[in-house]
Amino acid sequence: MLALGWWEARHVPGWGALVTAAATLAFAEAARIEKAAFPAGSELWLLSRRNAIFAAVPFAIAGVWTSYLIALLVYSAASFFIVQHVRHFGAELTRS
Repeated sequence: MLALGWWEARHVPGWGALVTAAATLAFAEAARIEKAAFPAGSELWLLSRRNAIFAAVPFAIAGVWTSYLIALLVYSAASFFIVQHVRHFGAELTRS
């Protein structure tokens, strides 16, 4: 991810791609740590390496890698906040 961000930052004017890649990695790692307590198979739609690779296919075909970095940032941030919501408010929602 950082290599792609570095390459985009060198070939496209500006450093936004590198910052986007770093923020994506930060959100992805935080979500991975937080979802460690989830039961197996419950994180089907959350960000994972496999999902990130499959998401890259249409962007690779179109050749728009900066858009891929932005989309992956949104996906990783959404996954992180969903995990946070379930971990901290899930027990309260199911309690009667």
